[in-house]
Amino acid sequence: MLCTGVWSCNADMQYYQCFVQVFRYFVPLLRDQNTKVSLQAQQAFRQMLPVIATFSGLSVVIGLAVETVCYNLRSRNTELRKSASGVLDAVIEYVGNDGKCCLLLH
Repeated sequence: MLCTGVWSCNADMQYYQCFVQVFRYFVPLLRDQNTKVSLQAQQAFRQMLPVIATFSGLSVVIGLAVETVCYNLRSRNTELRKSASGVLDAVIEYVGNDGKCCLLLH
């Protein structure tokens, strides 16, 4: 099935719901107590971001991830802070201000 970036049919909606459920388990890894786990999760998120950003329905997922990654900006670990900053730069690059994705942060 060709994905158009808009959730228009039942198959797309099921795909979306599964993706969101997977991210419920993935997002906490972005700020795991184990620095290596957190760094790996951030790297994986950066690699997924170009695809995720093309789907306007996934803005909630991106918002949750950004909110979680922001906690790493307060870390004492320089590598973790640098990685978190890189993730946020990638979000700005791929999501930008073109209206594709509206981030909803609480």
